[in-house]
Amino acid sequence: MILYNMSKQEIAREEIIRHCLASKEIEPYELMLELMALPTVAMHGPEHHILLPVALLTALCNATGRTDLAPLLEEANKRSLQVPGGACGAWGICGAAIGAGIFSSIVLKSSPLAEKSWELSGQLTAKCADSISKQGGPRCCKRDCYTAILEAIVYCNEQFDVNFTLPNIICHFFANNKSCKMNECRFFPS
Repeated sequence: MILYNMSKQEIAREEIIRHCLASKEIEPYELMLELMALPTVAMHGPEHHILLPVALLTALCNATGRTDLAPLLEEANKRSLQVPGGACGAWGICGAAIGAGIFSSIVLKSSPLAEKSWELSGQLTAKCADSISKQGGPRCCKRDCYTAILEAIVYCNEQFDVNFTLPNIICHFFANNKSCKMNECRFFPS
């Protein structure tokens, strides 16, 4: 018997998807927090590129009664795998912002030839990227996911006729972040 050795990111992604498939959560931020707290999700890393799209997809499906969650999650996984770790520093755009665009393009069935869905997905990605970049470095995958989900919740409430709660976010992961900006971060506990 040949054993397949999965990478840490593959294990994390598998657990993230399994958690979403079992979830009944209708608030994307609450689900994203659950996913961040999974033992396989590191403080920083490319598994964060899937967190935002799957939390949003799962909450949207649960809130609206859609039953096609599994293929949507698989598509989000496939697309987010193309975003390498460190894209924030190497490409100049955070994977959390890209994840928001992945979510939108999946829900709106966007493509390179689409018109309105292409525009809307790009606008969400741009808003997330702008908000994330204004925080300055160094990177913090948790902070960037928090920032992007705030933009994405507003977008979802406007575009998809849902009523997701805009949370007051306080970070509980800072103690594990060696490069935490502490009081310079808007999510640091006061």
